[in-house]
Amino acid sequence: MNQTANRNSAGTRPSGFQILVSFLLGVWMCLAILFTYQKPTLDVYEDSGHALAHSIALAAKLLNGYGIVAALLSFFFMYFVYKTLRRYPGFRVPLFIVSLIFGILNQLSLSLYYTDQFTFWTKGTTLYTIFIMAGQALIFYFLSLWFLQFLLPALVENKRGCRLKWHFIPTALIIFCCWLPWIIAYYPASMDNDVFYQLGTTLGYMPRSNHHPWFASLVLAHFYKTGHALGSDNLGIFLFVLIRDICLAMIFASVVMLLKESGAREEVLVLSLAFYAVTPVFGAYAKHAFKDTLAGGLFTLFILCLIRSIRAVQEKEDSLRYYIFLGISALLCALFRNNFVYALLPALLFFVCYAIKKSRKWFAILPLALTLLFYPYMGYAYHVEGVQKTEPVEALSLPLQQTARVIRDDKLSPSEEKQLEKYFNLSQVRNEYDPILSDPVKYHAGIKTEEDAAAYLSLWAKMLPFHYKSYVKAGIAQTSGYYAFVPRRSYREGNWNANMTVFNWIGSHRTFVVDHFDFHYISELSALRDVLDKWVYLWDKIPVLSLTDVIALYTWSLVLLAMDCIRSKKMAFLIPFAAVFLLILSCIASPVNDCFRYFFPAAASCPAFFGLALPFKES
Repeated sequence: MNQTANRNSAGTRPSGFQILVSFLLGVWMCLAILFTYQKPTLDVYEDSGHALAHSIALAAKLLNGYGIVAALLSFFFMYFVYKTLRRYPGFRVPLFIVSLIFGILNQLSLSLYYTDQFTFWTKGTTLYTIFIMAGQALIFYFLSLWFLQFLLPALVENKRGCRLKWHFIPTALIIFCCWLPWIIAYYPASMDNDVFYQLGTTLGYMPRSNHHPWFASLVLAHFYKTGHALGSDNLGIFLFVLIRDICLAMIFASVVMLLKESGAREEVLVLSLAFYAVTPVFGAYAKHAFKDTLAGGLFTLFILCLIRSIRAVQEKEDSLRYYIFLGISALLCALFRNNFVYALLPALLFFVCYAIKKSRKWFAILPLALTLLFYPYMGYAYHVEGVQKTEPVEALSLPLQQTARVIRDDKLSPSEEKQLEKYFNLSQVRNEYDPILSDPVKYHAGIKTEEDAAAYLSLWAKMLPFHYKSYVKAGIAQTSGYYAFVPRRSYREGNWNANMTVFNWIGSHRTFVVDHFDFHYISELSALRDVLDKWVYLWDKIPVLSLTDVIALYTWSLVLLAMDCIRSKKMAFLIPFAAVFLLILSCIASPVNDCFRYFFPAAASCPAFFGLALPFKES
């Protein structure tokens, strides 16, 4: 709809029907937000025994509309719906379908979070469940409509130019300087189990293993050995963190420069810079020595190279350097994170086919060829250096969780018990099953070889038709944090992996490994460390700012940005979206639900995707 039509529509007198619809939808959306998921027990005087009266009394307990807060929230939704209906009339079927999917997934996830059950499988709550699902779908639909029709164009289209001079080096320096308090306070770096595992496997204190990427472990160990040779274990790890963070600041500054080159508004450049520089997760990860920080930067670099390469092909300016940089960035990603290769290869295959078709240049195959060098290198590591492959059970987190929930909740037949006992101690599984963490089941499962994994998956598939309810429950309980707006989990959930947990210690339960090193913080900086640690928790209490730690916000923002690309007929730019969505799927298949460090690469690369919303079209 053009601007004149919008003004005419906004200037007409509102109809009684629009006001009524806005009122009803506003109340509906408010009740969906404030719904109580725990099914209440009715008092004697509330429950007459009559079915209809019971249902009404139950509704009075489940729905929360009393008080000024609920009224203000309802009035906000009413006005929001009214303005949306006036400004953007019509019905968007694709957006409505996505909204329904969101409503279903979000409601089921919240139900499991609060009750460990699905409400619609509990007697007397089916209608309430449908009511809440639809209400959450309505909220998503109207918010997404404004995002796509108003907010996104307003954010990215720069018609006034930039008042500030944006240059690469100053931007990178600002980002790095904002991380410096973290880097200094936690000298040499915070270090958890994973870091000591990487050092232990490469330095001979543990068997060589690719459980953590072997190449990444070698790089970390090289820096450690350099510092150790100079007389300080601390120095080696600090050098690794320092050089890594300088590289990351340059990568994230390149994202800001990409947005500037794309014509984004200056406000977007400022917000993107603040996202990388000020958001606590980046400072917290900048001071930690684990592989995930570098992996997030490398994946962002790959997305940058991919976007620039697609644009170069479209503008007929592609050259050998674009393809070399893209291939190197992809190879580094694969070497520093085991699951990256599954997201990169399909995206690169699509890109190579697209580039060859558009440019007719033979060297367009280079990115794929360079990335495939990952496989001969790993073959060398396995067969020559004696590195052990990742255990087959690592890829089975989701099926294992589904089986564990069946063991805990369902009645098993004698035949099923006998077959399951080949892989599990049933009583142990019943006691240790954690809905958001597969480790308690995974580490004790009798699955050691690929043959074991294949046989187990065959049993898992046979049990599916008889235990589908528990399979669905376990699947959503294990994955919901990556696509649903569930509340923040407690500090220790998921072995300290849930949410944006700040790893603020040096240590590991592998004491036989830790004893070989001399790592320690500077005691005089303990007060600064405490301030930074508490700053993280304050950030999560501030409205709007706390959304930067909500994984689902990134997931659905990327979905909407991909829909905008489709609507704008910029189909080639769906290739980087394919890479990030495959990465998110690998997070969903991971051992921990709602784990920000797994999702960090998708979050770090997210600002680059906003540049694709600009009016840049294929030639």
